[in-house]
Amino acid sequence: MKIGLTDSLLAELWGIREGLRLAKSLNLRNVVVQMDASVVVNFLNQGITPTYLNSVLVQEALELAKGDWIREIIHVYMEGNRCADFLANFGHDNLIGSVELLDPPLGLLPLLEQDMDSVTFRGN
Repeated sequence: MKIGLTDSLLAELWGIREGLRLAKSLNLRNVVVQMDASVVVNFLNQGITPTYLNSVLVQEALELAKGDWIREIIHVYMEGNRCADFLANFGHDNLIGSVELLDPPLGLLPLLEQDMDSVTFRGN
């Protein structure tokens, strides 16, 4: 998804909201959310005050996360989030809005294979 010029926190909040929306629409179960933005992980695990500047996006993500379909929301180091980083950079080449890919872009395949063969990098 391309949202235009913004800061990294707002981009992460849009990303988690849209990712949860997509996962829920696909009726996924036992989902583990991994993010390298520890502040967003904290928002999702602990909540946020309604007066926070971007609280609407956090509240929408929290609403989407309700139920028992998400197993955990955890922080991972940037090295453990390479696929998401690749797709974020891939999105810069698109028009503003969402794009659903039927197949992974060629550059993503090696990262997916490495993720399958390696241990997740977990943060504190």
